[in-house]
Amino acid sequence: MDWAIIRQATLLWLVTRVAFIVFTIFAVPFTHQSSHGTYSLRSFPPSTLLAQWNRWDTQWYGGIATNGYHELHTAAFFPLYPLFIRLLAGLIGFDHLTLAALIVANLGTLAAFIGLALVCRDEFGAAMVPFTIRALAAFPLAFFLAGGYSDSLFLAFTTFTLLFARRGAWLPAFVCAMLATWTRAFGIALILPLLWEYVQQHRGAGGNWRASLAPRIILEALALAAAVPLALALWALYLWRRFGDPFAYLTAERQFWNHYSVSPWQWVSSAVTTMQHLPAWSFPQERALFDL
Repeated sequence: MDWAIIRQATLLWLVTRVAFIVFTIFAVPFTHQSSHGTYSLRSFPPSTLLAQWNRWDTQWYGGIATNGYHELHTAAFFPLYPLFIRLLAGLIGFDHLTLAALIVANLGTLAAFIGLALVCRDEFGAAMVPFTIRALAAFPLAFFLAGGYSDSLFLAFTTFTLLFARRGAWLPAFVCAMLATWTRAFGIALILPLLWEYVQQHRGAGGNWRASLAPRIILEALALAAAVPLALALWALYLWRRFGDPFAYLTAERQFWNHYSVSPWQWVSSAVTTMQHLPAWSFPQERALFDL
């Protein structure tokens, strides 16, 4: 076992989680103070502090964990994260749904830190591990890995998919690719890395690519990469039975969330145009910047 690498990643994860807790403890009371020089005597118990993390998608995931996919617009959220929330909430109580969402997400972040550290060690050596995981922790949007979002789980399953693939552990790579796809639609991006890695590792002696293009190797590579379309197909089957639309997640994205599939240059152009027409330093402008 790579215990030294795991300890490094776990320690950084623990330090950053403590930092987020301390930030919450101090930031919430400060944001509730009057601007007229008088101080509020309101107290902020842990439940109130915890509730500050129950925002945006966290509420949607919590609703799905509680009520299932009861409306079409919920189909935009992939199922694995709310399933884990529901399982944990069943143990600690559905009154603690936000806590369950945060625990699942932050354990996913721990797994992502460990997975990335192991990939980095295998590819670049142990000396690069501290820099790599610190870069992830310091990334400006890394706070989403602390909140009740599915990003941390997706990152964890993605890193372990790549780790297992690089080590030639194809069955775990297959399973992790499926789990990543059930977490976020971006799991589709794992198809090409899986295909490439399998074919690359089955080259003949001396790096002979002709050996890797043998029909058996190609079929095995396609079977491995089928983890992603298989996961999507099972999700589509559920949506078809639930809503009568196997592509309900795409329908929901378009109809309820105003998300469309466009080319990268159209996406950038649209985001820049949107930012130009919004009030400077406003929340909508900042959100458009994040989307960019």
